[in-house]
Amino acid sequence: THSGPIGLKNTDSGIFKGLNGLFGTYDGKLANHYVDVIEELYLKASSSLEEFTFRNGSSTIDGVGSERHDASLPSDNRLFVMEFLTESNKKILYYNFPCHPTVLNGSSLVISSDLPSGVIDAYGDAYDMIMFINGSCGDISTRFTRKESTPHQITLFGQTIKEAIEKTISNQAYQQLNKLEFKPFEVKLKVKHFGSPEEAEATYKAAIDKHEEGVRNQLSKNELRLLFSVVEGASTNVAFCRNFSSVKEVTLHLTAITLNELKFVTVPAELFSSLSSPLREKYGLVFIGYTNGYFMYIIDQAAFEKGYYEAFSTIFAPGQGEVLMDTIEKTMFLGNS
Repeated sequence: THSGPIGLKNTDSGIFKGLNGLFGTYDGKLANHYVDVIEELYLKASSSLEEFTFRNGSSTIDGVGSERHDASLPSDNRLFVMEFLTESNKKILYYNFPCHPTVLNGSSLVISSDLPSGVIDAYGDAYDMIMFINGSCGDISTRFTRKESTPHQITLFGQTIKEAIEKTISNQAYQQLNKLEFKPFEVKLKVKHFGSPEEAEATYKAAIDKHEEGVRNQLSKNELRLLFSVVEGASTNVAFCRNFSSVKEVTLHLTAITLNELKFVTVPAELFSSLSSPLREKYGLVFIGYTNGYFMYIIDQAAFEKGYYEAFSTIFAPGQGEVLMDTIEKTMFLGNS
């Protein structure tokens, strides 16, 4: 989350070069430490595998996330839950719903798991492990639902999510694992036209001027936050303008997962729920974001037209989010590969 440590993104080279203001100065030593810890934990886990049963269910969560630009717009509030029970009676909770998991703002300097910590605290010792796996959260956050950016608000949200989780799986029966398949596939998406560095700088300055005008006009906190998010996006766009001057296409690596009758797909980005909702509705497909890479935002056509922050922060051309959804459907459900 935004309350994690900085320095894990390589801002010295690659697509995030120069984005120190967004990700912090790259700390190769810290990044390698995380790799070593992950490898150690993977080896430990793979050497202690157990048979298990599981149960799952789907429902909705109200009052936690909403469309992050306009709360009156529709957003995806679907909740997917799995509970695993191992042969040694260890209980593991996995829950997935789309929402920027951020309640604490920039005034908090505490490294924390932010929103997911509320669920962990709400359950206490009921589970041996609790995993929050984000969905298509690009256009969903707690911006309009939180009353304050405090640990107390996290506690309230945690209790709300816990209650929704329990309602979702309480009457579900445990089942055996009969099928588990992983199918990696690639999707090539076109990079947007960034224009000249001078144009990007002018757009950045215009965004600053508009925010300052909003301050003078005493706009509300949420209105100012939206204006400042455009400033942040325009700043990111300045760096991208230089990094992608000769890049025309980017390859994304996705994975289709089948677990019994359940279907999942991993996406290496913050995907707009407006893009994924039709496939969730049609097929019950569970989207897993931030997976096997990170390419920032994948947005819908409307976000470009409205000039949202994410329109500046995306590297992809208009219409490419729709191309991605079309490819996922053809690959996973229509027999194309």
